[in-house]
This record gives sequence, C-alpha cells and structure tokens, in this order.
Amino acid sequence: MTSAFAHPGLSIIFSVPEVSVHLSAGTQLAYILSVKVTHSRVLDNESTVLAVEAVQVAPQNLMPGAAVDSLPVPELVRCLRAQIPQELHTDIHRDLTCQDVIDTALVLSLRDIFVIFKLRLVALQTAISELSPNQTTASLVGRTRMQAVVPITVSDFLATWSMPLADLLTRLHEMLSRILRIQCAGPVGIHSGDALAVRLALFTPSKSWHAMRGGLCELAGWLSLFSSSLGKIGSDISLMAQQGLDEIYLMGGGSSSAISHKKTTFVELLVALVRFNTAQLAGMCQAQVHGKEHSGAAWALERMILPIMIQTTAPGLSVRR
Repeated sequence: MTSAFAHPGLSIIFSVPEVSVHLSAGTQLAYILSVKVTHSRVLDNESTVLAVEAVQVAPQNLMPGAAVDSLPVPELVRCLRAQIPQELHTDIHRDLTCQDVIDTALVLSLRDIFVIFKLRLVALQTAISELSPNQTTASLVGRTRMQAVVPITVSDFLATWSMPLADLLTRLHEMLSRILRIQCAGPVGIHSGDALAVRLALFTPSKSWHAMRGGLCELAGWLSLFSSSLGKIGSDISLMAQQGLDEIYLMGGGSSSAISHKKTTFVELLVALVRFNTAQLAGMCQAQVHGKEHSGAAWALERMILPIMIQTTAPGLSVRR
C-alpha cells in the first residue's frame, strides 16, 4: 500500500503543497547549491561562484550516487566538478561536510516554513475571534468529564482555543535563534562559519550543533504542541456537532458516502494529526543521542521524522470559515 504522504488521493489531505514544496528534493537541492555558491563567495573566488551558478543538475542525477553513499552530497560534488574547470575543483566543498550543507539547507527551508506557519497561525486566531463578536454573553453548557455542569459564555469557551495559539506564536519567535543557525564546522565540528552565516542571514552558534540537536527537537515539541492545540479544537467541534447536542453548526466540512449530513471530516483529521505527531516526538528525542562528534544513525532518524512532522502539522492551519 502506498504511503498516505505519497498517495495521489491522500497526500493532499495529510500535507499542504505550500509547505511541502520547501521540503522537496528540488528545493533542498536548490538550497544546497545556494550554500555552495555562498561559500565560494566567502572564499573570495568569483570564478567558482560563476561556474557553480552555471551548473545544471537535478535531483534524479544524484540518485545513483546517493544509493551508494547514503547521501546525495558526494554525488553532487562529483557532478559539480564534472562541469567546472579543473583548477576550480579544490574550492568545491572545501572545509565543508555533507552534514554542514544538508543541515544548512534544511535551516533555510525552515525559515521559509516558519513564515507560512506564522501567517496561518495569525489567520486562525482571527477566524476564531470572528466567531463570537456579538456573542460575548451567549451561553453554552460547560461540561466536565462529558457531564453537564454549569453554563459558560461562548467567549470563555473560545478562549481555550485562542490562548494556546498566542502562546505558540511567542514560542515560535523565541526558538528562532536556536534553530536558524549556520552549520559550517567541518568533520569534527570545530571550524567557524561566521562569514557564511552573515551572508545567509543565519545565527552563528558558539559551537557546531553536529551532535547537539536540541533546536530541532524543540521544533518537534513545538509541532506536537501545535497539533495538540488544533486537535483540542477538532475534538471539541466533533462533540458539539453531535446530533442531539447541536451546539455548533458546520458549514462545509465534507461529507460521507454513507452519511450525507456528516460535516465533521476535517475536524476528525485534526485529531488524527495530533495522534500521529505526538507519536513521532519520541523518535525525535531518540535522534538526540549522537555518539561522539556525529552519528549517522541518529541523523538519519531525524531526517526521516522531522519533515513528516512538519507536513502533518500544516493541514491543521488550513483555515476554514
């Protein structure tokens, strides 16, 4: 069975193209080439810059080498050297590692993705605030353990949806300096990437984060919290929309082939996404354990999990009024 993330009929449900494109092979390759071009500028070799900018290479060109090397970068270096003059070969990849360029390319993608998440978060806050402009005193039945207790206002109820979103925006801003960091430290993480960081407008860590992946694990935790906040909204709506309660009316929301009046398909997706993302969080914590200066196994685990967590967070941000 094809993965839900690759299935032509399901991938649109479990991911958002606007976000997924930043994690695609083509975009990652473009960012890796951008890192190499910028690195050549740092080395003050304009000939190499012009040569690399003129190179023609596509993700599929890297597949045979990646199958052998377990990474696309060695084959990319070979492709670059095959298309540029011999005297420029030594500048290609000088003082860089595969992890340097792949990590930095990921960070550049994350910077773009964070902009999308921020804008959509604000849009979601706005959509929630517009639900009750004239209902500040309207009441709902407050429930504890699914049992009716006392009336509460609509505004009080919606605050439990909107306040976590404001906190998530604050957390996002606070963690940027711990995530949007250059990786340019050589094979054992002792070189400095200050000049490259300045040119790429990234933060410079006090030490290479080859074996210190706390920033990306923090991101995974943030994604999990985000999904949980959206899952809470989805769960509430599903319960309120039950026949007999009818505390909320949904416009749109999809339907069922067997139950034509069902409108809760999208909010059910929010609950599924949080269950998936929270299950992945344990794996990201496992990926923190790097032996000595670098672990290929831990790094591979991280690269398997984090993009999926990002993709499965994005659908919940598709604001539907």
